[in-house]
Amino acid sequence: MHLSAATVMKWERAEADRLHPVNEVAVRTFVAERLGLRVEGLFSQLVGGQTPEILELKAS
Repeated sequence: MHLSAATVMKWERAEADRLHPVNEVAVRTFVAERLGLRVEGLFSQLVGGQTPEILELKAS
């Protein structure tokens, strides 16, 4: 994924914080592309409203 050590350490320190909305959309679309998933919807719909306790990824 080409992440720097500094980026990973920053995320580990802020594990309970959400990403900024534009970064959250970028991460979601990046992961979907890497997994071969199609993401549909408006930009505003790609940003989550709550952080779930458990995150499950299901692909068909």
